[in-house]
Amino acid sequence: MLSAFFGVLCNVEGDFTTSKIAILVMAIMNVSYLFLVRSPTISGVAIVLSSAYFIEFFILKMKNKSYHWFMRWEWRNPAFQKLARQSVPLMFTEGVFQFSILLTSSIMGWLNTAYLPAMNYVNILVTIVQSLLLLNILTVLFPKLSRMFAMDIEAAKEALICYINRTNTVVIWIVAMFIAIGDQIIAMLFQHGAFTGENTQMVYMFLIITALALPGLVVRDFLYRSFYSQGNTKIPSFISIIAIVGVMVMLLIFLPLHNVYFILGVPVIATYGSSIWAYRRLQGSIGKIDPSYKLLKQHGIVVFHAIVIGCILYEIKSKLVFNVYANVLILLLLGLAMYVLGLLVTTKKRRRDHG
Repeated sequence: MLSAFFGVLCNVEGDFTTSKIAILVMAIMNVSYLFLVRSPTISGVAIVLSSAYFIEFFILKMKNKSYHWFMRWEWRNPAFQKLARQSVPLMFTEGVFQFSILLTSSIMGWLNTAYLPAMNYVNILVTIVQSLLLLNILTVLFPKLSRMFAMDIEAAKEALICYINRTNTVVIWIVAMFIAIGDQIIAMLFQHGAFTGENTQMVYMFLIITALALPGLVVRDFLYRSFYSQGNTKIPSFISIIAIVGVMVMLLIFLPLHNVYFILGVPVIATYGSSIWAYRRLQGSIGKIDPSYKLLKQHGIVVFHAIVIGCILYEIKSKLVFNVYANVLILLLLGLAMYVLGLLVTTKKRRRDHG
């Protein structure tokens, strides 16, 4: 908790390097234990992991030497009361989202015991994207977005559209890779020992549906942080409550059908529904956000390129005869090259047309 707090202090001051260095040191410590010890134990892993957390805290604390902290609850302090009013809805919103995931997974486990471990593998892959990409981008951009909303609403609107477009340009490509060659990626990462090809196909099918929510998560999280930038935590919390109610209602409707894909689609529908609602509420409070429909146009172009490239890679992967590691590397590099080239050509054409 203290490491997270000190990391935020660094981010607010524009220092995004120190927190990344601290995380890198943590990773090196953890991986070194696994490589250097011939017979690692769970107790050893726990000790090294705890030590790594302490090292992370120490690095961040050294960067924030001037800040002195002590545990005291100042209930009557106006600043503390404001912090509580703004923090509680944030924690509640995140709690509601985690509850919806837990609820969906529990119901899937009730349908078939094999579904629950399959969903765990899917969540690992989706969480990697969220943690490495979305969370880091939001961490870097949120302070800037907050300052812009405080100083110039029109500039903040432009920045919001730009941030969503650029982030989803990457995320939609990742989703296309999951759909086109996800089975190869899963086989490379997990298909060892008791994890069979049949398990790979199950995880792959679950991943296709779950990954469709990622672009919606990008839009929703940026919109929520736009509310937070204005000190408004009530609207995101209210939307989250209604979303979880909608999830529960849809699960009750689809559960008698005993179709796991309908169950998996419920959080995806809730994500896009809450994103659209959040967009409309934000537009109602600050005025029209995107009068020229840049968001819709850019997403249309990116999705079109992703579909074309995904179809091409889906056909190519059956022709490759190398081992799974080489196949995945070739497909990823080929997909990235075609995606970037397509976007560059489209962008150049649009600039020429507007010029």
